[in-house]
Amino acid sequence: MLMHPRQETGQPLLEVQDLTVQYPGLTGSCRRPALRDLHLVVHAGESVGLVGAAGSGKSTVVRALTGQVSPRCGRITFAGRELLGCPASVARRRRRAMHVVQQDPYASRSEEHTSELQSHHDL
Repeated sequence: MLMHPRQETGQPLLEVQDLTVQYPGLTGSCRRPALRDLHLVVHAGESVGLVGAAGSGKSTVVRALTGQVSPRCGRITFAGRELLGCPASVARRRRRAMHVVQQDPYASRSEEHTSELQSHHDL
């Protein structure tokens, strides 16, 4: 995710507090947490990569930040402005400064790169 800051202060560019997202279970009534109590702070000029096992909530984080899913609770602030709880049109306007950079799954699972990493760990 790339973020283009529009602020010059020492405040975080992106701040996520207590973010929880739940998806419906198989029965529809039982809900399982896909993300629980996420805290994240990103300052202007920092790069962030989400890394984790399949099903660990990486995509859910991005979907919550970009407004594709509605969190059950929590707070998302971007450039000092709240993204949750404001009218959808305002949130969309505020999110325009955020850009998601998708991972290329074929480039990320290079056998050559994996072998190189393993040989460094063996030393």
